[in-house]
Amino acid sequence: VQKVFGIVAAQLFVTTALCCVAMFVPSVRSYVISTWDSVGVRGAWGWHDFASFILPFFFLFTSWACQHRHPHNLVSMFFFTLSSSWGVARTCAVLYEVGLGQSIALAAGLTAFATASITLFALLSKKDFSYWRAGLFVSLLTFCASGTIALVCQYTGWPYPYAFHHACGVVLFSLYLLYDVHMLSTTLSVDDYIPAAIAIYLDILNLFLQLLSLIVRALAEEADKKKKDKQ
Repeated sequence: VQKVFGIVAAQLFVTTALCCVAMFVPSVRSYVISTWDSVGVRGAWGWHDFASFILPFFFLFTSWACQHRHPHNLVSMFFFTLSSSWGVARTCAVLYEVGLGQSIALAAGLTAFATASITLFALLSKKDFSYWRAGLFVSLLTFCASGTIALVCQYTGWPYPYAFHHACGVVLFSLYLLYDVHMLSTTLSVDDYIPAAIAIYLDILNLFLQLLSLIVRALAEEADKKKKDKQ
């Protein structure tokens, strides 16, 4: 357990450091802003889009394939963390540029509090959460399908309950974090530290992104409401 959480702490440090560089270094932030074009606007993906969405899946596969081969497993996991962090860093840089830096800090604080609370509960609780696996997997597939529908609605202009979608994401990844920590402390062997660390890291990262999306949309709706009231 200590080894896995040590690795997760290192992964979160890399993610936080890359986000800080993207937000607070003007040259890096300017570059990120200049490349922040959607496929619908530019019509083609750049290397940053490739790094943000394709490379994490590639290195996730290599980390799983090399999970028992040291140091290949650690190298693959490092590049997985780096490629995953780049996508988060780009998002944070754009939000910071438009004056929503407080939403990033709030989402990070809520994620830290939720992670600590859920982890302590999973480690100290005597309840068995192993039977959640099938239900969580089905819920994850449903959430991914819902995300695909949301993407289609975004490009077609159809209305979609984004707030409800992100709220479900917060609940889903909180439950996944509880399940993964429980499995780490009760079922997984000492040789499974790589998949365990990746699972918990992804739970925390996705929890942060869902909270951030929820907060940003709430702030945007509040700003639109104030604008309409003034008019």
